[in-house]
Amino acid sequence: MAEREGSKEVVQELHKAMRIAMDAKQASLRPELQLMNLLMAAPDGPARAKIWAQFTEGDKAPLDGAFFTRVLARFSKDVASGASGTQKDKNLQDRLRRILSPARSLEEGVTRVFERQQNIGVELADIRRQIAAFNATTSKLATAANKVVKGQVRHHAVPKLVADLAAVLCGLRPSLMLDYALLTPKIALELARQASLLGDCPLTVAQLADCTFFLRPDRYLPDAAPPLFIDFTSGTATWVEPGSERGTSLAGVAAEVRASVARRAVASGAPCLLTLDCDRWAARGAALPTLAGILLGYPAVYAIGSQEEGAQAARCLSSGGLVLHSLTAGLQAGRDPSPPAILAYSVPASLLPDTEMDERAMAWEAEARVAAAVVQGGGWAWGDVGRSRAAAGPRPVVL
Repeated sequence: MAEREGSKEVVQELHKAMRIAMDAKQASLRPELQLMNLLMAAPDGPARAKIWAQFTEGDKAPLDGAFFTRVLARFSKDVASGASGTQKDKNLQDRLRRILSPARSLEEGVTRVFERQQNIGVELADIRRQIAAFNATTSKLATAANKVVKGQVRHHAVPKLVADLAAVLCGLRPSLMLDYALLTPKIALELARQASLLGDCPLTVAQLADCTFFLRPDRYLPDAAPPLFIDFTSGTATWVEPGSERGTSLAGVAAEVRASVARRAVASGAPCLLTLDCDRWAARGAALPTLAGILLGYPAVYAIGSQEEGAQAARCLSSGGLVLHSLTAGLQAGRDPSPPAILAYSVPASLLPDTEMDERAMAWEAEARVAAAVVQGGGWAWGDVGRSRAAAGPRPVVL
């Protein structure tokens, strides 16, 4: 009526009000219906492609492809059944066909996403189960440790003791040196017995001078390759040549230490106590720091055969930079943002880079990864095992 009467301003206001009403109605529709209306109104293929991208890319909520396809198919059927053969009807049917083809691809994509979500749900449920079992196992270990070492270890050191024992029980490291608590051999052996009940290998307690070690005997193979040794007798850090007289002697010491652990464990068949004689190997160039490095399974070990050599090594290490190699594994099965180091050793920066050292470090990490995978689901669920290197400037070192 307003158009017949020539009231242009009124017509414009009416059109504006109708657009606002249609926009409000469009906004209240399901996103699939909004998409269909916009695609139907698009003038050409590029415009439709742009609309598809707006609705299916980025952080948009996922569309229900099956619902969208059903509505389009029903609309196409209704149009086809009521078509009168006019060019307008043909254009409408052609437009629907152009929309329906990518709609089916959308439905297939949504189906794949749904299947992936189901798989992720299964994986998450498995992870939660592993975490629950892991927490139950570590809780038992903590309870046993608290009971055995009550009054012998400071309360705040017990969690570290539990974490270290768990890493040894699972084979992520061959041993731990209890340098943050002083236990009598009797108490240490009882702790090894209680901890071994939660693992698949009886632990051995080794006494080396005043140091107590908890060892996993199956990680001490007599014929295993010896570590790389670092010498300081020249006043600077140098690699010990494997075929040299000292290299051969140190390799023999490493083999004998590992054989002593293996023999004692085999003879006992249960958690046992092993006393290692430092003086026996010191004469062959392997004093306490070197023997400790061998027992701890370090890829690189300082070669120190006497107090004088220890003082010389301390001077060299204090005057130069070091590179700290660490292995980490979270106790919360991947949920720990800063997983603790389960084992660490240092190498003078002046000796790096070194190809053989890099190969040993990678093998060290791979062995821990395999151990973590083997115990997965068996009451233990370690987080990802990682290896890191950190450079440190000169600082006082005491050996």
